[in-house]
Amino acid sequence: IHQHIQVGEHFFQCYTVHQNVFQIRGSRTSIFLDVLLFANSFSHQTYDINNIHLYSTGGQRTVKIGLIADMHGDLDSFETALAILETHEVECILCAGDVTERGAEADEIVQLMKALDIGCVMGNHDATVLEHQARRREAASHEGLTKVGRIVNDDTLRYLRTLPNRAYYRFDKTRLLMAHGAPWSEVVGLYPDSPQAWFDELVERHGHEADVVVLGHTHAPLWVTIGNLTVVNPGSIYGVTIRDSHTCAVLTLPEKSLAVYSLRTGEPVSVPLTVR
Repeated sequence: IHQHIQVGEHFFQCYTVHQNVFQIRGSRTSIFLDVLLFANSFSHQTYDINNIHLYSTGGQRTVKIGLIADMHGDLDSFETALAILETHEVECILCAGDVTERGAEADEIVQLMKALDIGCVMGNHDATVLEHQARRREAASHEGLTKVGRIVNDDTLRYLRTLPNRAYYRFDKTRLLMAHGAPWSEVVGLYPDSPQAWFDELVERHGHEADVVVLGHTHAPLWVTIGNLTVVNPGSIYGVTIRDSHTCAVLTLPEKSLAVYSLRTGEPVSVPLTVR
């Protein structure tokens, strides 16, 4: 045991796995946290939210986070994004949901995501796959449904069941919240010109617990600030229709800057900062 930490009312034990990678477990709760420490120093702190991932760098230094969303079973584009993010030397990758449907290779994507320990939240398509899987497997059009990613294997189903609607991360002093759509609804998408009331609601609901909010769902990159809160969206990995951005992104902390990259060219895509 490395040391004990507290999350809300729950106490956890921190176990060394290898080198600077640790796992945190609670003896009286099912909550499980993966914690990656970039330095051996890990300061004791108390947090009041569950499903937290803590990243400590032993000080406030620059951290690059790879962001992806809305892969929709597109394995080739996912692998292209991984290659681009590797060139930018990101320290971890987060996915804002919708791994499944449309493309047929969600099973292969999930295996890669698990192997690379990519953090992910539930998307609306992922929820639909879970809800309708039994009926779809019994349908006469089983083969056609499989081709458009609406039927997945059992391992992928088990993975989808573990995905939270929201996930919280902490990189030194920067608090990050990730959801698929707006944190209060997986089917509400935020755009730079969305109603001000939606951004105000985001600040009211989550401004006290997050400095950065990472979203997906719209298939369009986003970089917005509302007061001290920054909201970002890397756009969609999926790139088949005209509405798909076919992009990934790098979020740099603590300055909270966003760089978006085209999966077609690997070059930066202009996404101006919008102040609301």
